[in-house]
Amino acid sequence: MRILGLVLGLGGVAVIVLGPGVGVTGGGLFAVGEVLLVALLYAIAPFVIARKLADVPSMGSICLALLIVGIGYLPAGILTTHTVPSVPSVVSLVLLGVLCTAVAFLVFFALIAQVGPLNAPLFTYINPIVALGLGVLIMSEPLGPGLLLGAPIVLVGCWLAATGGRLRSRPVSPEAEDATLTP
Repeated sequence: MRILGLVLGLGGVAVIVLGPGVGVTGGGLFAVGEVLLVALLYAIAPFVIARKLADVPSMGSICLALLIVGIGYLPAGILTTHTVPSVPSVVSLVLLGVLCTAVAFLVFFALIAQVGPLNAPLFTYINPIVALGLGVLIMSEPLGPGLLLGAPIVLVGCWLAATGGRLRSRPVSPEAEDATLTP
C-alpha cells in the first residue's frame, strides 16, 4: 500500500503539471518531464541514503551530490548564457545555492533520520500543490483542472504512503484524559 501511495502521489504530480488544458508541448513538455524525474528521484533518494549511506557523513554526501549536479548542468549553462550575469543574479544564485539547496539538504537528511526513508520524500509531492495554490492566491493565476484533479490524488497518495492505508486513532493526552474523569 505504501509503494502504491508513492506511485499514486507521483501520478498526482503528473496530473497537476500535465493536467487537462495545460497544453504543454515541445520544450515545455521536456521541462515537465524534468520536474517529474526530480519528484521520482526525491522519492528514491531517502532509501539510498538510509540503506547505503547511513554511515557516511551527510555533509560529504551533499557536497558530492551538488558537485555532480553542478557538473551536469554546466554545459547547458555555458551554451545558453550569452551575457555576463548581473550582480543581483549572482547574489540570488548564491542565496538559492546556500539556503534553498545546501541547508535544505541538511534538513532533508535530518528528516530522513527522524521519520524514515518512506515518509521523508512526501513533501516533494505536496510542493506542486503549494506552488500552484500560491500562484492562484497571490499571482491571480487561473485555477486549472490539473490542480483540481491532481491535488486530491497527491493527498491520497501521501496518506497511503505514510500510513499504509490504516486509520490511526488520535492519541489521548494525559490532560484530556484527566479532564474526562473529573466531574
